[in-house]
Amino acid sequence: MRTNEQDSDESRNTRAGATAGGQQAGPKPKEPEPDEGVGLDEDASGGGSGGAYGELEGPELDKRVVDQIQKKASGMKVLSFAELAVRRINQEKTLLGDRFLCVAAIMLFVAPTGVGKSTALYKMISAWATGKSAFGIRPKRPLKILVIQGENDDDDMTEYVRDVVEDARKRAENGDKKDWELIHKNAKAVRINTLRGFSFILALRELLKKYRPDIVLLDPLNCYSGTDPSDAESITTFLRNWLIPTLEEFECACIICHHTPKTRDWDTTKWKQYQWVYAFAGNADIANAARAAIVVDPTDNPVVFKFVAAKRSSRIGWMDNLGQPTWIRYFKYKSVSGVIDWVDADESEIKKVKAKERARAQEKDKYPPQLLLKPLLEHEEGMTAGALLKYANNRGCPITKGSFWKKLDKWEQEGLVEVSEVTPGSRSKGDPGGRNVWSLTAAGMGIFGPSE
Repeated sequence: MRTNEQDSDESRNTRAGATAGGQQAGPKPKEPEPDEGVGLDEDASGGGSGGAYGELEGPELDKRVVDQIQKKASGMKVLSFAELAVRRINQEKTLLGDRFLCVAAIMLFVAPTGVGKSTALYKMISAWATGKSAFGIRPKRPLKILVIQGENDDDDMTEYVRDVVEDARKRAENGDKKDWELIHKNAKAVRINTLRGFSFILALRELLKKYRPDIVLLDPLNCYSGTDPSDAESITTFLRNWLIPTLEEFECACIICHHTPKTRDWDTTKWKQYQWVYAFAGNADIANAARAAIVVDPTDNPVVFKFVAAKRSSRIGWMDNLGQPTWIRYFKYKSVSGVIDWVDADESEIKKVKAKERARAQEKDKYPPQLLLKPLLEHEEGMTAGALLKYANNRGCPITKGSFWKKLDKWEQEGLVEVSEVTPGSRSKGDPGGRNVWSLTAAGMGIFGPSE
């Protein structure tokens, strides 16, 4: 009988050799002659003509470092477009979906704090460890997964894991031990909360060397990056210079659990798919470095959540109730007899959530700035907020005072309006007294068409 470990080892060997021997039949393009004069000179003395950097000005590097860079660059495999066109896709590197997540790639799992993302992740891991689908995502085979987390203590993890593996445990007690044994063998967890940055990468390398997982889960990013996620240089160094090369070396993919920004009043009802990719705290290169991304968004129903495949959605394998590909799925968080679990949301629950989303979007469109700020076109000297509100109400626009102040505050932040005259005792933000004088900015003038 073949074991999962044998299958995993053979898959790694196949992945290692597939690129070298996996050419399809077809004309082999002629290798181009190397360009003469391209490369770094032997001399490692800083900038200037004839130096290590040719004509470039740059920081001085130790000659051994320059030699290593030269050696690595000269050994890089360069493929022509013709070669790329005829090579065979190495399917052995696929781990989830239809190449949704592959070896050496990163997947982001983004959610607000306190929505049950740990339970969701552990449910995924427990299912994928047995080769089963979870949240509509199917693994290529039973996967070895290592969880590295720094938020939950061992007792928290016991509660989360105990719930999501309850069915497998009960089946094992009744004699069907297959899934329970696979979970025991393939799903591992360790708590690390004292190592950051490069120190963490060194520890990670030892863990990958010892356990050889297909996927490693880092929960959360901020615990291990050792830097402000908004610091482009530092977060890029962590992801691209340290983490991804480590994943490549050990033939392992990575799922990074990350948070959305601090609570903000954003309306996602009209977001395009590309906007979801950046629904997290930090620099945009976090999303750019990741090959796949899933974002969890709360809905008006406190137990129903929207799961958005924000990146590589066509490869995740999600289908709607009509059997058509989709990049949005709805799941609900429930507790039955003390057991916490995630399941598919009912169709009736999804319809109610979507109806509220549509209503909110229509409400948002009901009072656009082009409608409420139009009087400012005729009053270049500006108008008080109270006068603007009265103008709108008198023309059949029943917006309330509170809603109008919020919109005015928002439009000020967006640079559409500004306070041109501050009345003593009033505030510019929201202008609750309605006494400040407001005017359109140049950007505000730009939202109106020529005829207006």
